[in-house]
Amino acid sequence: MASQYTKLLSSHFILGMDDVMNQKMMLFLARHVYPLYDQMVQLKGGGVAGQHYLEDHLRYAAKRYTPNADKRKRNVGRYLEVAADGYLKRMKSGERH
Repeated sequence: MASQYTKLLSSHFILGMDDVMNQKMMLFLARHVYPLYDQMVQLKGGGVAGQHYLEDHLRYAAKRYTPNADKRKRNVGRYLEVAADGYLKRMKSGERH
C-alpha cells in the first residue's frame, strides 16, 4: 500500500479505497504491474523523465478504464497489467499510444 505506484493509481482514480484494502489485489499489483512500471521508468532513463512517461501512461489508462461499460475491464489488476504491458511494448518499438 505504501508504494509510490499505489499513490499514483489512487490519484488518477484508477484504484479506489476498496481496491487498496484488498490484499489479493495489492499483491497482484506488486507482483505483476509494479515491475512493469519500474521497467517503464527505467526505459526512459529513470528519474523525472521516466516518471513523466509513467504518468502519461496512467492518464491514458485512466481515461479508458470503464469497468461498468466493459466487462473485460472489471478486474482492475488485470486491466492495468495488460495496459502496462502494451504500453511498454510500444515504448520499446518507439511508438506512443
